Amino acid sequence: SIITTAPLSRLLDAELASPRFVLVGGKGGVGKTSTSAAVALQTARAGFKTLVVSTDPAHSLGDALQLSLSSHRTVQIPIDTLPPLSAATSKQGELHAMEIDTEQAAEKLRSLLSRLSGAAGEGGGGMSEQQRKLVEQLGLAEFGEVFGSLPPGADELVAMTEMLSLAEQGEYERVVIDTAPTGHTLRMLAFPDFVDTFLEKALRLKEKVAKMGAVMNVVKAGASVLGGGVGGGGVGDVVDVKKAVEEIEAFRVKLGRLSTMLRNPSSCEFVVVTIATKLAADESERLVDALTDDGVWVRNVVINQLLSTKSTQDGGEEGGEVMKRFVERVRKEQLKSIARFEEFCRGTECVASDENGGGGVGERKRDIQVVQAPLFDAEIRDMYALRAFAGVALKEFRPCGAGDDDHRVVGENVNDGGHEKDGMLGETEFVLVGGKGGVGKTTSSAALGVKFADEGLRTLLVSTDPAHSLGDALEMKLTTGAPQRVNAYDVVAVDQKEGGLLHAMEIDTKAAVDEFRRVVAAFGASDATARDGGGGGVGSEMLKELGVADLATILDNTPPGIDELLALVKVVQLVRGGEYDRVVIDTAPTGHTLRLLAFPAFLDGLIGKVLKIKRRIDGLLSMFSGGILRNSGTGADAMKSASEKMEKFRDDMSELRALLRNPRRCQFAVVTIPTELAVAESERLVASLEKERVRVRNVVINQCVPASAGDAYAQRRTKAQAAYVQRLYGLKERAPADLEFTLVPYSDVELRGIFGLKYLSDMLFTPRHDSSS
Repeated sequence: SIITTAPLSRLLDAELASPRFVLVGGKGGVGKTSTSAAVALQTARAGFKTLVVSTDPAHSLGDALQLSLSSHRTVQIPIDTLPPLSAATSKQGELHAMEIDTEQAAEKLRSLLSRLSGAAGEGGGGMSEQQRKLVEQLGLAEFGEVFGSLPPGADELVAMTEMLSLAEQGEYERVVIDTAPTGHTLRMLAFPDFVDTFLEKALRLKEKVAKMGAVMNVVKAGASVLGGGVGGGGVGDVVDVKKAVEEIEAFRVKLGRLSTMLRNPSSCEFVVVTIATKLAADESERLVDALTDDGVWVRNVVINQLLSTKSTQDGGEEGGEVMKRFVERVRKEQLKSIARFEEFCRGTECVASDENGGGGVGERKRDIQVVQAPLFDAEIRDMYALRAFAGVALKEFRPCGAGDDDHRVVGENVNDGGHEKDGMLGETEFVLVGGKGGVGKTTSSAALGVKFADEGLRTLLVSTDPAHSLGDALEMKLTTGAPQRVNAYDVVAVDQKEGGLLHAMEIDTKAAVDEFRRVVAAFGASDATARDGGGGGVGSEMLKELGVADLATILDNTPPGIDELLALVKVVQLVRGGEYDRVVIDTAPTGHTLRLLAFPAFLDGLIGKVLKIKRRIDGLLSMFSGGILRNSGTGADAMKSASEKMEKFRDDMSELRALLRNPRRCQFAVVTIPTELAVAESERLVASLEKERVRVRNVVINQCVPASAGDAYAQRRTKAQAAYVQRLYGLKERAPADLEFTLVPYSDVELRGIFGLKYLSDMLFTPRHDSSS
């Protein structure tokens, strides 16, 4: 039947409730975006009004459709040039596309949150001059800043709620969502609960502020202390934020609907896209398990990029000639992409004219070395293979600081907020390796670690990607959350200088988050203890009404994605002792990496605002309590200790920020593959890193088909793929009973634009023999 031979055709069932949401995701680089666009095209041709939308911060949907989606509005794509899907199709549907403007969507929520302070909006939210003075003295303006500090990643969630509202109006019957790579997708599923809790605590804090104002209204003497007298209605004239509160509550209702929709099989399902390699199979198994455990319905797995077996079936010279022509066409397309990216890396970058990123913008020539690595016909997963890869792709890898005599050093030893910088890290050099998912980041990271160790350098390999695969590449279990000696390296080390060694770790992100929460909890608990010891009276009442413990709950509610940042801080702490000469960090795919770079500023700013409010409130309320806060014994000591820990954590964050922007100590190595989509995303990544003042020195272009490749090469690849296809079929034993697979052959050209995507959709939806049965 069609259900077992063309599983994706189930998405065309007219009996499914509208709108039907189809999330498409998986490991980066496996064809998620092309698959999303092709699925959307098929549903539109089947008569459904369809919206395909990208929530991946590293947008590439417009590239796949060969049109600009930079307006961040829905764009209708003409499909009337295509033949009807079948004679039975009574009407031609519509296809619309958009790349969500996540920043604009997040700004709406930021505006609402800032209004909780009563300080936002035209004219200060309708406050009188006396009320504005009171707000300033109390530090309530900083409350708005705290609420406005949305964590990186929350913008994507807010945009998702906007998309949900659009679909719920009944305009679309099918909504296909091109999600970010695996780890980021799982984080997005967790975000509704995080933001809902964040908003709940924000509203609770607003109530505390209102109660405190009521207490102060009783004490008229306080008005003169707080700002030269409060006339008229006095402190009791509370700024009306009722409308803002109502809008926030309405947004929380939207979050609830989004969370419910994602886990409701009658309205939503997840299509997992993968390829037939060990690393992709490992990650796909983890993804299917995580989605199933989280209550998200998975009934389709698409296995892309399968080499044709035609040469094996046909045999003889004819089959070999077919594969030879196939390889030649692939290589021709790759050479075009390689030439494009090499030209980009020889271009100019925009730079700030002073170290602090200000003073205007100038230009300078990029100084990026580009190397090509061949496409191996077997996966690179052990020491011998990693050393061979390093010898080909990383032989001329440029170290930190190379060429800086001829370039202005941007960001080195920048004093940001008066915090200690990266002077405690000795001579350790850091290399962050990243790029589009599925391009060989982990392999490149592991091979670079082997290269450094072979040079006699004490080297630490670290993975910050939530979908860890570093242990898979090294063929060892990295489960301790601490550096582990790579014993396999010791066995095969050759020509090693004295002192060279290799350690590796996959960061225990949960432990890092738990430690941060303990610091925050101690901060809040010590604050409450100090205030409870303040005796009776009005001062004590105010102390109890608004303590830093309430603010600490905002920090305790850690946003999804922050675990990577906290883990990086742990790495910085770990290497302070000078045990390592080189630290190689295998990062998450492109969009997630850019979010990671934004997190230090977010968390440093949030902690700074909390501490600022604490000092302001302590000083203010100490006046009312007759110095009680200064003499509260054990409570004061505990508060001092907890505050010092918070300050220390903030210093570590500041040190990390400075390190990332110090080109003599840190660099970013971009890994990509020679396809137009991957190169376009890599160009955006390099430009974004330059904007963040993170130096890019090396680019590795992986999976370049060698000129000598032919039929024997293709047959070895085909045999390896067949083994992992069978392994992926094993997911049926651990997933819902209706899980089915769609096999898609490798194409020698990128399938882009309406006609290319039609070709892909035909392959996705054409009934085929199910080789798993």
